[in-house]
Amino acid sequence: MRARCALVIVCLLILAGAFAPARAAAPVSCGMTITTDTKLDADLTCSDTALYIGADGVTLDLKGHTITGVDGEVGIANYGYDSVTIKNGTVQGFYYNVVLSNVSRNVLTRLRTVGGTYSILIGGARSSRLAGNRVIDSEGSGIFIGSGADNIIEFNYFTGNGVGMWLFGGEDNLIRGNLAEKNDYGYYIGYGGTFRNTFSMNVARANQYTALWVPADENLIDRNLFYANGGNGIEVYGKNNTIRRNVSKSNASYDIYNHYTTSGNRYLHNRCDTSSGPPVDCGTTPVSARYSLESGPIPRLPSPPER
Repeated sequence: MRARCALVIVCLLILAGAFAPARAAAPVSCGMTITTDTKLDADLTCSDTALYIGADGVTLDLKGHTITGVDGEVGIANYGYDSVTIKNGTVQGFYYNVVLSNVSRNVLTRLRTVGGTYSILIGGARSSRLAGNRVIDSEGSGIFIGSGADNIIEFNYFTGNGVGMWLFGGEDNLIRGNLAEKNDYGYYIGYGGTFRNTFSMNVARANQYTALWVPADENLIDRNLFYANGGNGIEVYGKNNTIRRNVSKSNASYDIYNHYTTSGNRYLHNRCDTSSGPPVDCGTTPVSARYSLESGPIPRLPSPPER
């Protein structure tokens, strides 16, 4: 009888624990380290690094909220954690709004980053994807990729930046379907061992200076549109690049400018009004009906973040 009573008491305690209300997750606060899937429940204003990623495989969903900071600090920092997703909100006012360092298989998507010197800073990333982000008003580069390989940068929008996107070192990256307008410069592809990258189906229009600057070797520049920029459309310093099937029109300087006549660069089936001469041939070969100077092959841009 005593044993039966004890068993009943144990069962009641187990049931009480099973039906006890779950402990509410602590609200996200400045300086927190994210180690599990996390959703922001309110806007944050931080005077230091706002959030650190502290584990592999986590998702940080800003749920349409805004993280605001101060110059000299970092908004969201991931130093070395893989398979991380950061999405769906605004990070603004930091020196670096988002930093990914020595990571693989990270995803940044549906973010809006505003201000800063390097709005999104990527260093040593591999097999990561930056897609559908809006990068606005960075003094330096909107997205700066310091090194890395096999990354995809696609369908992002850059405006008001010093440089929309700068790939500074790295190989076998794919940059496609992005739009850069009203920056100082549209895109830089070069320096720091930058080679074997593909830059395709991007648009640069109404930037103050050159649309695409390529001081790099062995890259493919294919099916892009550059028009109404205040400098050159495409400006190539590097060697052994392939520049093909691009439309570069109505730019203030040369539509296509090749700095070295013995560089080994190949220019194939491009359309332009002005060039620096051989080996560039503007040509009249039709490229694709989806290009037009009125609209261009505008990338599939993201909708505003949702709460």
